[in-house]
Amino acid sequence: MRYVMKSNMLYQESGKKPIGKIRDALFGPRKTVSMPESAIKLNTDILQMERTSSRRRDVRDLKYVLTDGSGKTLVSAVPGYSTLEDPSVMGWPAFRAPEVDHAAILVGDRSYLLTRRGADDYLLTDENEAVLCARRNNLSITWSIESDADFSAEIICGLYIFCRYIEHENEAIPA
Repeated sequence: MRYVMKSNMLYQESGKKPIGKIRDALFGPRKTVSMPESAIKLNTDILQMERTSSRRRDVRDLKYVLTDGSGKTLVSAVPGYSTLEDPSVMGWPAFRAPEVDHAAILVGDRSYLLTRRGADDYLLTDENEAVLCARRNNLSITWSIESDADFSAEIICGLYIFCRYIEHENEAIPA
């Protein structure tokens, strides 16, 4: 199935009506996912799990979550550093944060790996094959999303938000 994400609205590629909508919180990383013809609202957020002994912000201590209205986790992700920049192997870079290039995803009881292949290019794989690809169309605000998996629109919106969370982890912030 092919989708288009434009201005935080998810459309089927040939559709004119949105099938999912993302709203930003006023402050912080939290977002709300809603379906146009439904009262269902889901939330995404970044949770701090444990704090390492280092005073630096370590993404391995974070967990991205997509939760329903009762707080039940539907999708979770734990981000990770690029193998070439993993601070447990290479040490912490002096003037920037190490590159985050993947996240281990859990959708229900199924495990996936979300990999950042380029600045605006993400691939979700299970143990056998690619199941979702999300990429920005050139320099526009439009994203193309292709999925062979049977994900609902709200799950696709959540996975898109997780891609954006990874993107924000790589912005130029002090380590």
